[in-house]
Amino acid sequence: MRKGWQKQRYKGAVTREQKQGSEHSFSGPQGLGAGRSQEQVRRNGTLTLVSGPWFPLVAIVTLLTIDLHLPGGLIEGKQDLLTARTAGFIVLVLAHWSNAFNARSERTSAFAQPFANKWLWAAIALSLLLQVAVVNLRFLNVAFSTVPLSFSQWLVCAEMASVVLWYSALGKLISRTFRKNECRS
Repeated sequence: MRKGWQKQRYKGAVTREQKQGSEHSFSGPQGLGAGRSQEQVRRNGTLTLVSGPWFPLVAIVTLLTIDLHLPGGLIEGKQDLLTARTAGFIVLVLAHWSNAFNARSERTSAFAQPFANKWLWAAIALSLLLQVAVVNLRFLNVAFSTVPLSFSQWLVCAEMASVVLWYSALGKLISRTFRKNECRS
């Protein structure tokens, strides 16, 4: 019926031969490490978008936020499961916004020229509008199983998500310091 469907390949797919040549090959769209080894991606400065040390941190911060809102656990909370899930959802989104700023440069801090990319700010503004809608509009509450949060709960979520931003900024500062020391030696 559908002739030749086996021969069609995803544009960024990695062949077996390419995988054998590199222990850690990435498959995916062009520009996200398609067929390149981890070292090649790291040299090109795009590893931040493929994977990175921030990924487990996002998961940890999100889970801690959920735990913060639930009774029992590591941090005693007083809210119900829906509130905890909503807070975790918000932290997950906000943490990825932090990563979007961090991904602009592998060496420069996210705080350097923060308003240089107007498209990034437009995307974040649209994302914020949609995030607030998902959390506060009743028909979207039902669709996404969310509940409205108070302003103080939003602030807690922003503080938790900012850990990703600060972690990356600290890592970049340490990296720049070591590079300067290596150049002097």
